[in-house]
Amino acid sequence: MLKKLKNKFILINMLTVGIVLLLIVLSMTIITYNREIKRTEDMVWNGKFDKFIKIDSSEEMIMDPVFLQHNYFKNTEIAFVDKQGNICETPRPEIFEKINSLKEQKGKAFGVIYAKHKVRETNFGDYEYCIVISQLSTINRQVQGIFFIGLSVVLSAMCIFYFISRKLADVVVKPAEEAWKNQKRFVADASHDLKTPLTVIMANNEIMLSHPDSTIDQMSKWLDSTKIEGEHMRELINQMLDLAKSEILSSTLKLQEANISELTEKIALQLEPIAYEKNVGIETEITENIFLESDSNEYMRLLRILVDNAIKYAPKDTKILIGLRTVKKSIVLYINNKGDVIPKEELKHIFERFYRSDSARTKGGFGLGLSIAKNIVTALNGEITASSNETNGTTFTVRLK
Repeated sequence: MLKKLKNKFILINMLTVGIVLLLIVLSMTIITYNREIKRTEDMVWNGKFDKFIKIDSSEEMIMDPVFLQHNYFKNTEIAFVDKQGNICETPRPEIFEKINSLKEQKGKAFGVIYAKHKVRETNFGDYEYCIVISQLSTINRQVQGIFFIGLSVVLSAMCIFYFISRKLADVVVKPAEEAWKNQKRFVADASHDLKTPLTVIMANNEIMLSHPDSTIDQMSKWLDSTKIEGEHMRELINQMLDLAKSEILSSTLKLQEANISELTEKIALQLEPIAYEKNVGIETEITENIFLESDSNEYMRLLRILVDNAIKYAPKDTKILIGLRTVKKSIVLYINNKGDVIPKEELKHIFERFYRSDSARTKGGFGLGLSIAKNIVTALNGEITASSNETNGTTFTVRLK
């Protein structure tokens, strides 16, 4: 699917660029052709050669046959017509005789642009007028040459652009490819986490159905197991719904100025009993009266996720640190515990859906909490990072603006 998408992207790019370049070449060819035709018409019809033309008293154009000794006008031929109407001074009388038979003094005919000009008497003899022609085939060859040069440039450019398009396609498709892989992994992981409790529930039901005469007390072990697995499934489904909601959270936020210092203290107090049950303490380093344009409910949900995560992985008889302070123009929230060090290669994955490190798998959970936290931080126009080492333990840092 992604390969087809990449090829489609390349094809659309190549077609678009190819059509644009081809239109440019065609436009330049047409403009060049029209310009050459106009220039040749101007030269042949108007005789812009002051060196050879003079105007007599009747304002008629006259031409000296000394023109024959010069190459001032390229791609032109000239023939003189005497007073008897004979074509003189030309190696190709056929075309000139055809032109001479025409009534029009200038125009296009027989594949040439022509004009008839009166001339004066010269040492070469007495002539009535001369005929000047320029072959249209010469212009056509010139324009064809320009077109084929432009076409070769287009083909060369298309070859270069093909390789550029492939690189661009890799860049454009990469996010979709990663999203596709994440989606496949999400479905696989969700299916796996749902499959186990479903299997247990079905097995429990099979056992109970195989003992129809047993009492509820006798079947209590299987009923309790079914209840636990049902709650497990409900928790997973709720977290999946929360994750789905968090991905579109930015469109539903209700922003208003909030004292997040008080909100942070409030969550720390609410979660202190949970920490106490696990023999974990909570310390706070909260700067007072920090205000932020934010969604209070989502901020508290973010804090609950991060603190609950810290409690889950904190060793007994240790303390969790919850801090809030301002750094320049940013507000920094950090939660630290002294749990097992998360390897660097795992740190870059911990915010992915269903991702659980090896040490986390023994603690339970589904690997969705930190993904939800990241979505909340993104919706609040912030960023979240994690660091872990032997000296300082594991710290989650949220920067809000």
